[in-house]
Amino acid sequence: MKRRLRHRQIEAFAAVMQTGSIVAAAAQIHISQPSVSRLIQDLQAELGFELFHKRGRGVAPTAAARALYAEVERSFSGLDRITAVARRIGSGFGDAVAFGSIYAAAFDLTHAAMAQLKDEVPSASASLRVQTTATLIDWTRRGIVDLALVNPLGDLRDVEVVVERELACVCLLPRGHPLAADGKAIDLQRLFDETLILPDEATLTALIPDSEVRNQLQERAWLNVQIWFAVATAVEHGLGIGLADPISASFFARNRRVVSRPLRQRLPY
Repeated sequence: MKRRLRHRQIEAFAAVMQTGSIVAAAAQIHISQPSVSRLIQDLQAELGFELFHKRGRGVAPTAAARALYAEVERSFSGLDRITAVARRIGSGFGDAVAFGSIYAAAFDLTHAAMAQLKDEVPSASASLRVQTTATLIDWTRRGIVDLALVNPLGDLRDVEVVVERELACVCLLPRGHPLAADGKAIDLQRLFDETLILPDEATLTALIPDSEVRNQLQERAWLNVQIWFAVATAVEHGLGIGLADPISASFFARNRRVVSRPLRQRLPY
């Protein structure tokens, strides 16, 4: 790729991705169908790879197009936010704060922070975007969000850490399970004979450096999940015992269908 891509090419590409049709994309960005076709052709020629192939009356994106669109979405979301802030400033309504949150905190903890903002700055408004830690850190670097609540296991270089708290993972069990009866801390070894719901391998490795313990737990895993919140939902549905983050565990334990117990070994969250 020798020349810089033009904004109009990217706009046409995004419109086709969103609508799945050259005709619909043309209507969306208010230009003719041949103009959209030419912009896409020029973009493909500039990039050196195909973006779409025909499917019925519309078009379907290639794998390369989907990968490119993920980056375009991030760029456009930043532009959308700038536009929204500019409109709010023009209307005199006040500041707009963009929050980001991991899934585990989005249902409770983040809303507490937003409630405090509402009380202290009544003229402010807010937006909330829920994503993984890696994406939220990336968005913070890019200025897409002003403030994000993330897992500290992520790469925090080039971002300012305002507040940091170390919490500990817990054991989340279905109500009535024998291990939940006495209320005591649970040793990881007591989980070796249970059906387990665990985080993904990379997270588990970061949490439990002891490979022997980790491997024995993994042998009992019926389900591994990428998002902590999904551990809690799996336990709630009776799929097993979960190694859970304390935020999700606290939220789900309120409904009394699951029980949260501390672990004897401290696994920092």
